[in-house]
Amino acid sequence: MMKRPLRAMTLTFAAVLAGCGGGGESSDDRATAYLGSPGVAGLNYRTASQSGVTGDHGEFRYYPGETVTFFVGDVVLAQDIPIKRFMTPIDFDPTWEQTIYPGAEVGGLSTHKEQEKQVLNAESNIAVNTARFLVSIDFDSDTENGIQVRDSTRATIESSVNAAGVDFTIDPADFGNLDDLPESPENLLVAELCLREVCSDLTPLETIAAASVGVNWVNTLSTNIFLREGGHIFLESEHIEANAGDTRTFTVQIRLIDISVGLADLEVKTVDELPDSDGEIPDPPRSVIAIVPDPAPESREFSFMITGESGEETEIVVNMRLDGDYRWYQKVMRVTLL
Repeated sequence: MMKRPLRAMTLTFAAVLAGCGGGGESSDDRATAYLGSPGVAGLNYRTASQSGVTGDHGEFRYYPGETVTFFVGDVVLAQDIPIKRFMTPIDFDPTWEQTIYPGAEVGGLSTHKEQEKQVLNAESNIAVNTARFLVSIDFDSDTENGIQVRDSTRATIESSVNAAGVDFTIDPADFGNLDDLPESPENLLVAELCLREVCSDLTPLETIAAASVGVNWVNTLSTNIFLREGGHIFLESEHIEANAGDTRTFTVQIRLIDISVGLADLEVKTVDELPDSDGEIPDPPRSVIAIVPDPAPESREFSFMITGESGEETEIVVNMRLDGDYRWYQKVMRVTLL
């Protein structure tokens, strides 16, 4: 853990822009986004200027400001939706934004996790059903290595008369219901697919994955994206020692590495301002440092002043959301007074 005497921090760190493989803008101004992590490979996509199939890691190219449509033949999974650096089936349903983007305050800080659960468990038929469909057309039925939509799978779907009738907006209880709706378009379509190297009359019919399977897969994607993006966000220091009685205002930079967007929201609090396990906050809270209120997200920095006595220690919790992303990322810095 990095540990050093505190000084007035004025050094500005430039965010390192990623190249094509890292999701940032290239020299021709196109950017790279990813569907899933691990990705959904072989899915058709279309923007105003680009089209093709997603790459081995779920990557596709676009110009900033464009929207994207994901499809296979006449099966449209998402149409003209905003593009994020990392996307999941949650992003396929434009109606979820009012629910998930504001976040919810849990433990004194904003979080996306409760709203994310709500979207998958109650709000979005589209997110759940498209996830189930993608899992169902995965060539090797192993989502741990991503989703692989083979050329032969795309060809079958493109030629199927059942493709146009697939409706992702219906209740997940009805979507893929073999018992009550065996001849629904999605059931007939998936039954046409041969997802193995060798197909014969003995090959069992493919079926739509259960709702729980789709939800679990999306939860895994969201966790992977959260950890991946969070691993590219750093504070200038993890542990700082400061002299008690120092009257300067100290500024700490937030570093975004291989992330080409800025911060949309920023919350900074000490652990002394947050509720304990019982939901209680000391009144008045212990004062070791004072955060300068209302830090500007676009500045990628926050400031504080020393208010405590020698020997005291606290932690600063930095909670932030990236532009175009609903996820909140937390970083912690410890401050010790000498």
